[in-house]
Amino acid sequence: MAEDSITNADTFVARIDETFRLLAQQPRIGRRRPEVYPKVRSFVVGKYVIFYLPLRNGIDVVRVLHDARDIVAAFEEQKD
Repeated sequence: MAEDSITNADTFVARIDETFRLLAQQPRIGRRRPEVYPKVRSFVVGKYVIFYLPLRNGIDVVRVLHDARDIVAAFEEQKD
């Protein structure tokens, strides 16, 4: 059972890494999220949401949150 968890974790990390690379190449494909920060975009991977800022040569990942979280509240907590 523990090996299944390790395998699942490795698969998820590979999926996130692949998504980071995709976003770095095509940073405008994510959804605009002005409710959390003016230039932030988001992209869903499974049950997680990647929040990032498009840059000239890639992206800056701001946060990765579970989709069940109150997104606006999570960003408000970060400001405090």
